[in-house]
Amino acid sequence: MDSTSTSDPLDIAWGIMSATEDPKKWIQLGQKGRKRVIQLFSWEAAAKSTIERYSERVKPKKPKDSST
Repeated sequence: MDSTSTSDPLDIAWGIMSATEDPKKWIQLGQKGRKRVIQLFSWEAAAKSTIERYSERVKPKKPKDSST
């Protein structure tokens, strides 16, 4: 599969055009896209992200040095 730059509109356009000309590539891109969306935006991913963020904020603070 050819790689395209996500920051270059011409690369993106080329990638879309080449995918529409190849049904197998179109299906493959659709499957990869669906997998990526599930990884990033599913309820499970949202819950995991929420737990990680809360865990970072509720870590016990280290006691201050009282020897001074």
